[in-house]
Amino acid sequence: PMVTVDVPLSAMESFRERYSRLCRDSHQEPLRIVLEQARERCNDRGAPMRKRLDVSTMCLSVEQCLILAKCLRTDDTFTDLMLTDCVLNDEGCKALCRALKSNASIRDLNLKGNNLRTGGAEAVGSLLKYNSTLIRLSLEWNSVGAVDGGVTSLAEGLAVNKTLEKLDLRSNQISHKGAVELAHALKKNDSLKELDLRWNNCGLLGGRALLSALQQNKTLVQLDLTGNDVPNDILQSIAVTMGRNVEQQALESQHYFRTTVLTREIKQLQEDSRMQISDLIGRLDQQRERFEHTNRSSQLKIGQLQETLAETTHEKELLEAKCNMSEAFVSVNEQKVKDLGDLVVRLKGEADDERKEHKAELEKEKQRHMTLQRELSDSVRTSQKQEAEFETKIHDLQVQQKKLEQHINILKSELDMAQETVKQREKEAAEKLQQEEERHLKMTREMERRHRDEETRWRDLQQSCQQSWSERFQQAETARFKSEELIAQLKTEHIDSKRKWDDEATRTHEHLKDTHQLKVRLLEEKFTAEQSEKMELQSHLNSQALRLVELQSLVNSRDLELQTVKRNMEQSNRVRCVCVSRCGTGVVRVPGAVQCPKCHPWLTSAGGLAVHKCLNVS
Repeated sequence: PMVTVDVPLSAMESFRERYSRLCRDSHQEPLRIVLEQARERCNDRGAPMRKRLDVSTMCLSVEQCLILAKCLRTDDTFTDLMLTDCVLNDEGCKALCRALKSNASIRDLNLKGNNLRTGGAEAVGSLLKYNSTLIRLSLEWNSVGAVDGGVTSLAEGLAVNKTLEKLDLRSNQISHKGAVELAHALKKNDSLKELDLRWNNCGLLGGRALLSALQQNKTLVQLDLTGNDVPNDILQSIAVTMGRNVEQQALESQHYFRTTVLTREIKQLQEDSRMQISDLIGRLDQQRERFEHTNRSSQLKIGQLQETLAETTHEKELLEAKCNMSEAFVSVNEQKVKDLGDLVVRLKGEADDERKEHKAELEKEKQRHMTLQRELSDSVRTSQKQEAEFETKIHDLQVQQKKLEQHINILKSELDMAQETVKQREKEAAEKLQQEEERHLKMTREMERRHRDEETRWRDLQQSCQQSWSERFQQAETARFKSEELIAQLKTEHIDSKRKWDDEATRTHEHLKDTHQLKVRLLEEKFTAEQSEKMELQSHLNSQALRLVELQSLVNSRDLELQTVKRNMEQSNRVRCVCVSRCGTGVVRVPGAVQCPKCHPWLTSAGGLAVHKCLNVS
């Protein structure tokens, strides 16, 4: 059938223009059929476009072959090249084959009826050596076998070719020597499926050589030797071998399909296991991130609490400084009292009158100190509340830690479930492998039964040949021996194939098992790392708790110091404040001047200087 696909317009136009230009340069008349086919592809944009270049029955000269070769060397438009009955000579064939060596689009080449001889056969053989896209080749009605060298060159190219599937060599005068050359090529070729040798001169020797080649070739499924004077027994042997190749290819394709399905299922199991493990790892990572976030927030809160504690400590230090200043003031007053003792004696009477007033002032000072004491008590209570909040937050952190431990236990259980699922799937895969082995064993037994039937049929054929063909007894005996060797070889190959697939299945199972163990080991290592991180966090929390205990002890020591300060302040409240003055205008240097109820209208304080004017002179 003709291949029909959409070809880009630019490619067809480029081919047509190049062909026309080369014809003009060579002073040759362009072939109208080529231009029409190219023009047809350029104009029918909406319809399917053929990719066949057919110049059959056109007498092509060497110059025209050279022009076509130049166009086809880099062309990727056409897939079929029809050169039937074009009266090509060896030079034209060589030019076209040289161009097709670098062509990557031609799949079907038809050279029927061109009377090609040694030169053309050598060109085709060279094409088969270097071309990697040609699938079908037709050389019908040529003279490739007229000289022995032609078939030899063609066989050399066929031996190394890896893509050709169909070869037509009908009516090429191929003798038994040419058939032997083709047989040697078939022993090395592993891509050819159909070979047509009808109406040649292969004879008995050629038929035997081809039959021997088929003992090694496992891909050829169709070989036609009609009209080659090959004996019927050899033709029957070739037919049996062809049937064996067909069955072998069907068996291999079926086995390949089942192996592919099983491999796909194993890969799917591996992918599912990998997805589950990755999902579990992702969950562990999320839990670790949450734990780290909680730890960071806890550290931030602890830092804030430490800052608050530092501020409280600073306030306490300020209060201590104030208390120290009060103590210094009291000590200065005491020193003044000692220095002015004699004045106290003289002013005793006046002091008695002023004692009540000083007592009132002392009560006011006492109330002020009591207010300060209450403020200190409030700040202490605030510190105690903050400590209680610290303890509450520590308790919350411990609760979160317990929750994290519970979650880790849940993740462990999920990991165990995932491992059980993987084991179950491995068990199912092993059962499928066992079923496949049983099916393969049944097929092996069926093949052995067929071989036994074949041996029986060969024995019957031998008896009939002894009765009717006594002169060919030796040939029939040889054929029977070869058949037995073939059956033994088939059994050996089948056993080797079965052993190979069993080894491959075992290796696959061991690889899956090792992969699963490796992944489980990695998960265990990651879980161990998480446990170590957890222990580090626990140690960090313990250190924070120790730090809180140290801060508590520091607060207690500060409380003791505050109590000492309060006792000192109470003692200072008991000291009397005396207004010292003298008659007339005078200046008395007093560190802290206290207003006297008797002369306060004339008493001021500036920088520690008290100006006192007393109206009562005693």
